[in-house]
Amino acid sequence: MKRVRTEQIQYAVAQYLKRRQYVDTDSSLKTAKLCQTPEEMAASITVQTESGCANIVSAAPCQSDPQQYEAQFSKLHSFLSEAEISWAKEVSLVLFPLFVYLHLDMVRSGLKSAVDSFYSRFHSHFLQEPEQRAVVEQLRHVLSAQDISASSKLSAFLENKS
Repeated sequence: MKRVRTEQIQYAVAQYLKRRQYVDTDSSLKTAKLCQTPEEMAASITVQTESGCANIVSAAPCQSDPQQYEAQFSKLHSFLSEAEISWAKEVSLVLFPLFVYLHLDMVRSGLKSAVDSFYSRFHSHFLQEPEQRAVVEQLRHVLSAQDISASSKLSAFLENKS
């Protein structure tokens, strides 16, 4: 009974899409899933609510392994600088705010040696533009969460990820 109903629904949708002149409706409907188990539905809802732009960086589990900050940033930087794809230059614009955010996150987490290593390895990449240079120079003197709180500009990087 359930299978027959599913096929009827798929047929009705396919006919509607054909009347609207959508292409390739048959193959897309065959892969479409019209019912979900409660577990699949719960997982889907969890993914939708727990992920998103606001949680992209903060969801990274780097705090358990401080070297991951440097390793992951290095991999991203290398990929974007070596990639021969048209959008790599545009995407590389995210490196500066990500550098600042990760630096401040390590400071806030009390990872002093990781902060020093991360800063010394990557700060030179962001000294060309005057605005970035000013922020990078300011980061050199940020040693605690109180230093971050004292600067509205640096606080904005953590609060807004901007």
